[in-house]
Amino acid sequence: MTDRIEHGITRAVERIEATTELADTTVARLSGGTATAESGDGTVAATAGPGGRLVHVRVAEQALRLGPEGLAREILRLTEQAGSRATQRMRSALSPGLDPRVESGLDELGLRADEAPDDEDGWTVPGRRR
Repeated sequence: MTDRIEHGITRAVERIEATTELADTTVARLSGGTATAESGDGTVAATAGPGGRLVHVRVAEQALRLGPEGLAREILRLTEQAGSRATQRMRSALSPGLDPRVESGLDELGLRADEAPDDEDGWTVPGRRR
C-alpha cells in the first residue's frame, strides 16, 4: 500500500513539474510578444501585440507621398496584419496547454490559430535576438 501511495505522489510531482515547465515556457514566449508588418516598399512598418494593440510605427520620409489618408490606411492595414500574426503566434504558444473548450471559446472571440506563422514574420520576444 505504501508503495502505491509513493508511486502516486511521484507521478503527481512529475505532472506538476511538467505543467510548471510548460507554463514558464509559454509565459516567457508570450511576455511582450509582438509582430511587425511592413509595406511592400519598406517605407511603413507597424508593430502590434496580440489583439492588434499598436506598439510602434515607423514611417520613412518617402511614405509621405501617400498623403495623410493614404498613410493612415496603410498604417491601419499593417497594424491589423501585425496584430493577426501576433495573435496567431500567441494561440500557437498556448495551444499545447489549453483545454479544448477554452480553445473553442477563443475561436469564437476571433482569436483563431488558423495558421502557424513562421519565425520570419516579425515576431519578437524581449531578450531574444533575431
